[in-house]
Amino acid sequence: MAEIYITSKKLIETLKITDHELIEIETFFDSIPDDQWDLKAGTDYKVVSGNGLREYTCSGAFSIADYLQFKRQTERGWFRNLIDTLIRAIKGDIRKAFVKQQMLNNSSSLVQNNNRYFLSSADVISIFKTRSDYLKKMFEEAKKDDKTALIKNEDYVELPDKGFYYSLSGMVKLGQVFSANIIRRNRKDWCSDVSEVVNPCMADILKQIDARNKAIDKAVKQAKTRADKRCQVTGAKGNQVTKIPMAGHHLYSKAEYPHLVDSVDNIICVTVEVHDHFHQSMGGYHKPCTLDDFEKFVKQYYPESNVFIWLQQQRLRLGNQQPIKARERHVLHLPWPIPQLLLPPASTNS
Repeated sequence: MAEIYITSKKLIETLKITDHELIEIETFFDSIPDDQWDLKAGTDYKVVSGNGLREYTCSGAFSIADYLQFKRQTERGWFRNLIDTLIRAIKGDIRKAFVKQQMLNNSSSLVQNNNRYFLSSADVISIFKTRSDYLKKMFEEAKKDDKTALIKNEDYVELPDKGFYYSLSGMVKLGQVFSANIIRRNRKDWCSDVSEVVNPCMADILKQIDARNKAIDKAVKQAKTRADKRCQVTGAKGNQVTKIPMAGHHLYSKAEYPHLVDSVDNIICVTVEVHDHFHQSMGGYHKPCTLDDFEKFVKQYYPESNVFIWLQQQRLRLGNQQPIKARERHVLHLPWPIPQLLLPPASTNS
């Protein structure tokens, strides 16, 4: 868990004091070093701006609460209870941030079916930080309660050779079952948070995937405009009578270099014919390719082209690129629309 820091603003809101009162308390604490009322920089607080604005650790916040208790002689522990509640809330928010990060980095199996999104068992196991045998156990536990009973083809599906896939609604139910059956408090809270954040977190992920693909389309259009819709290899350009379809080719292929997919520097405008020819020479569109591959292709088939200087400029701009390994495939690199879940054919009674 990350270090807990409480901003001055949040401390003021929680303790129901004014900013002037907090400054007076800080001044009082700093006036006599090493007395009963002392705040130590680095232990109880840190300074976060040039004008002395502070953020407090738990110990510093409790010290201020104790001073207010002493000064006002209010109900015993009242200010401490406020701080304790605030710290629990902050810890919860930080934990949920870690849960969201875990989801983001373990959702590359995301697929869609009938407007529902599903994740593989492997990703679900990683998100819940559990084991395959325990996931199976919780799956069986879910069946015992009407509220969490997992519905086939709605909360989960089972695919030949691929095992179980769980939908977002299925993960919500699993999170509730995990939380109800786990004893350790930190694990219980984690699984409960997964159940709570899975839908809004996935909505944000889907929004980013959609935005990425719109950015790719925009970069392709910019590359074509930059080339005046003229093939940069052959020089061909259509007119009102003869239409020549153009393609935006990614010099470094999209699947292996996803960080470059929306970079206009990585896209060259060529005719669809040249584009098809290149990928056929590579063995198909599914084969990875680089700027070097395209340059070799042009030298072999279009040696009279004037594109070589431009390719050299792009090499300097893009630098030494390394492919993303298959095991590092990331949910944000998925195409839009999301790939469809391939369900087994429905059985029929004859």
